[in-house]
Amino acid sequence: MSRYPALIAAAAALFAMSPALAQQDPSADYPNRPVKIIVSVPAGGGVDTVTRTFAKANPDKITFASQGPGTSSHLTAELFMKLTGTKMLHVPYRGTGPALNDLVAGHVDFIFMELASAYKLHEGGKSRILAVATNQRLDLLPDIPTLIELGVPGFLSDTWNAISAPPKTPTPIVSKLNRTINEILNEAATKARFRDLQLSAGGGSPQDMAKLKHDETERWTKVIREAGIQPE
Repeated sequence: MSRYPALIAAAAALFAMSPALAQQDPSADYPNRPVKIIVSVPAGGGVDTVTRTFAKANPDKITFASQGPGTSSHLTAELFMKLTGTKMLHVPYRGTGPALNDLVAGHVDFIFMELASAYKLHEGGKSRILAVATNQRLDLLPDIPTLIELGVPGFLSDTWNAISAPPKTPTPIVSKLNRTINEILNEAATKARFRDLQLSAGGGSPQDMAKLKHDETERWTKVIREAGIQPE
């Protein structure tokens, strides 16, 4: 019986952001399940103030946390500053936990964070989700606007995961795996479990994944170069 190396489940940071930061081009691969990034700040903040008034008039006065230099939260904030013409102070942390702890304590002003990490803080009143970085509102948060609605055109940032097979895996095997994974993603139980985790099932073809990877790598490479971010 033929055997193939195990499939790899990996996130956007591995497929697009990290290669862009390291100027590498990893081999391409396949289906994705997007996990939406949100922007979360302590209760009482205001995106309109951040984007249009205080941040522009007071460069480096507003602080934003990240999970560390070059992480998705850092790069998303760099994209935000580029599109809004603002300049804010980066406060990097060693991971999500410390960053959220200081956000809740009021030591930093805001963070761009995955919905799954921030939703409980929002529901518990410890922080407030002001906007989502998607092209349309989320079913889970229908009253929360997109940043595009709030006057930041072109602001999109998804944290997504994908499953990839080794580069030399035969096409029939890839096609069979793709069909099976899409069937699983479309099952009611899978969709219900994803909703519980604040995830959105994507699915798609290997070609869809290749395009997503190409577009994301190109977009984040531009952000990294323009911000002068170096790997650490």
